[in-house]
Amino acid sequence: MPTTNQSSAIKPKRIAALLAGFDMGNPCEAEAMSHGLALRHMAAKHGMRIVDLLELPDVKRAVDEQLQPKRSGSEELQAALQQAASLRQELTDRMRDVRIMADELKKQHKITAELRKELERAKVQAGVTTGNAPVFTHSFGAQSWVFEVAGILGAVVLMVMAAIR
Repeated sequence: MPTTNQSSAIKPKRIAALLAGFDMGNPCEAEAMSHGLALRHMAAKHGMRIVDLLELPDVKRAVDEQLQPKRSGSEELQAALQQAASLRQELTDRMRDVRIMADELKKQHKITAELRKELERAKVQAGVTTGNAPVFTHSFGAQSWVFEVAGILGAVVLMVMAAIR
């Protein structure tokens, strides 16, 4: 009994050759049928249908190389590809805007923190202690309120500008 060296791996080039022999261009009917039968057995060996076997990426590539099929893209596919490209561009634009807004927000937080430190230093120099409630009896307390409002307005302006883009 001869031993055969059969591997259980799918052989894309062999599948492409069998498909080429089974194709309508083969003038020998018996040979074409034997190629089709071998293709069917190969698919069954792997627990697949022929159509599923032909959709595997390696097999599809081998079939394309061997038979060079003529494919035409559908209108739906072209529309979906155009929509995907449009959405990809919009996403890129939005991500750029988000990055810009995040940078501006970081700057705003940094400025606000610096102004609060400066305000605390000024209060300490003036001898004003506030606790939790703001003190408006001293000129520095009035300035802190102005700084707080300016900071909030600046943040709102940045958000509105980002939303408009």
